[in-house]
Order: sequence, then C-alpha cells, then structure tokens
Amino acid sequence: MALNTAYQQYLDSQVMTASKGKLLLLTYDGAIRFLRQAQGHMAAKSFEQQNTCLAKAQRIILELIYTLDTKVDPDLAHRLTLLYEYMFNRLIEANVHDNAEAVDEVLGHLSGLREAWADADRQLTTSPVESGSEHAAAFAA
Repeated sequence: MALNTAYQQYLDSQVMTASKGKLLLLTYDGAIRFLRQAQGHMAAKSFEQQNTCLAKAQRIILELIYTLDTKVDPDLAHRLTLLYEYMFNRLIEANVHDNAEAVDEVLGHLSGLREAWADADRQLTTSPVESGSEHAAAFAA
C-alpha cells in the first residue's frame, strides 16, 4: 500500500511539474497503455476489461480533441480533429465487433503521433523556437 501511494505521489508530481509538451506525451502514453491492455483483454476474451480499457482510451482521445489550440494553426488543429474522430470511431467499432485490427490501427496512429510530438518537444528543449516554427510554438504558449 505504501509503495502504491509513493508511486501515485511521484506521478502527481510528474504531471504538476511537466511542460505542455510533456503533458501531451503523458496523455499519449496513457492512451497507448490502455490500448495495449485492451489488446490483452481481447485476446483473453475478457470483454468487460476490454470495454473498460477501450473506453478509457476513447476518453483520452476526446480530451486530445478538446485541448487542441485552433488559434496557433487552425489547419493542423482541423486535421488532427478529423484524425482523432476517426480513431475514436474505430475504437467504437473495435469494441462493438471485437475487432483487434481496429485497435492495432489506432495504436499505430497514436504511436506515430506520439513520436512526432516527442521530436517537436525535443527540438524545443534543445534549440530556441524560430520565428517560422508555428507548430513548435504551440508547446511554448
């Protein structure tokens, strides 16, 4: 019990002190973790746990949509919204039809996006934001 409490305090501290870029990466990490858990539950035919994990991943995807900053780059925000909505709907399909391929697809999209944002975050922390880099400015705001 004490170890669990210490771990939760560590996670709380990590979130409270994280930059916007790091928070975004933690959000992606959560969705990816829940999708991997859902894959295991699908394989084991544990439908209740599968549903729980997919629903958690869907809530994270909704949060990603709600937190998009349309002022920094409206076109990018629109394209990300469309992609997130597609992933959300694929997870509904995955859950209703027990479709592991849909989970794999969404996991691939989220993993790719996470890597892209991680690269952007690394560039921001290692070099100053250049005036022409609107996408990187989304983290600095």
